[in-house]
Amino acid sequence: MAQWPLAARSFVDAFTTIAPVMNPIGCALLFPQLSAGITRAERSDLARRIAINAALALMIAMWAGTALLSVFGIGISALRIAGGLVVVAQAWLLLGEMQVDALVVGSSSPNASSATAFVPLTIPFTTGPGTFATAMALGTARPALSADLLPYFLGLSAAAIALAVLVALLYGSADRAIAWLGREKSQALARLSAFLLLCVGIQILVLGLHDVWS
Repeated sequence: MAQWPLAARSFVDAFTTIAPVMNPIGCALLFPQLSAGITRAERSDLARRIAINAALALMIAMWAGTALLSVFGIGISALRIAGGLVVVAQAWLLLGEMQVDALVVGSSSPNASSATAFVPLTIPFTTGPGTFATAMALGTARPALSADLLPYFLGLSAAAIALAVLVALLYGSADRAIAWLGREKSQALARLSAFLLLCVGIQILVLGLHDVWS
């Protein structure tokens, strides 16, 4: 029973660390544009597919992140610096343009929706390089004691599933939320999310640079 507090802490740490980088609220406000031309039922099914893909992608990054970094000889400081730069660049583009026309599904065919559920709607739209870098960094922060590994990674996996559920709920109801808010308020909220994402990227970058200089 003493291991459950560790699982709870790893869940909270993972959820609060990944959520701002993943930015499901900001992405949800853009999702109706990405899935233009399909019915509401097809959009809900597409949101569920993206959520499942995102959960699997996050868990792979969390569980196998250390092994991948070891194979390529990448340190945690380099990962933080690279991830911070990617997040900053992504947020800057969102702030400057907020254009997603190149990613629009633009088809009423269910097969077309299935084809785009993984690329580009899961990767890189929902779980981009910054999200992967953050998830891998959490995986490398595993506890030293082998007895603590299982509850730690159970907490990480639970956070990945919780984020995926949040994605499914937000994406599935995004068109109704935008209709209720109106286009101008939706765009303002999306820009606010992009600005917060920029701040998160700078913070990750600062942590990486601090590790190098300290």
